[in-house]
Amino acid sequence: SSRPTRRKKSVDQATGPARAAGAKIVFYPVGEDTAPDWDACDALAKKRSCDVFVLVHYFGFAADTRPARAFCDRNGAVLAEDAAHVLGHGGGIGAAGDYVFYSLYKHLPVPDGALLLARATPAARPDAVARATASLGTIAPPSGSWIARRLVQRLLPGLMGRLRPTGKQPFETDPAAGPLAPTPAMSGIATAMCAELGGELAIHAAARRRNEAALRAAFANDSRVEPLFASP
Repeated sequence: SSRPTRRKKSVDQATGPARAAGAKIVFYPVGEDTAPDWDACDALAKKRSCDVFVLVHYFGFAADTRPARAFCDRNGAVLAEDAAHVLGHGGGIGAAGDYVFYSLYKHLPVPDGALLLARATPAARPDAVARATASLGTIAPPSGSWIARRLVQRLLPGLMGRLRPTGKQPFETDPAAGPLAPTPAMSGIATAMCAELGGELAIHAAARRRNEAALRAAFANDSRVEPLFASP
């Protein structure tokens, strides 16, 4: 969740599927440090009961889960940690949520795949999650186009740059709404590759830390640039 916007619901791609399923979504305000405004959250919860609170770990930096856990406990809500920007569990991320979800394909060279962690807590109801996921089916997305792109990137790296569309799109541009692809399962190749690449997460994490240090050094003397987060 993030600061409210004036965008029309008809082009709200991120929350469209949840709204279509009947969810009532309320956005809460965050500060410049991306932390939720807890006074505002309490005020919103008094106006409308909160069933699920989504705490986002922006850009891989751990949000403080303690006030989020306290908010959910006093409002009888489920705490879901959005760790889509995170390589994996650790540093306080994933320690307090009833649910924690990760987006593997955003960080690893795999065609698809995500991870939902459901804790063995009364609020998480892992039995209900198991029943829900079992009813989704086993259809997986095709991987042929992804494999073709990877081959072109490896064999003809210059070609991919020429094939990319040129020009800048307005920030508020959103693609036309459409139905979700009925492919709830991970593809076989993604499952195998995630198992193989899982041991390399520490390598990816180290590379990220080197990149961060290099960026901070490059802009250290530029008064126009201020990092959003302090260096860990």
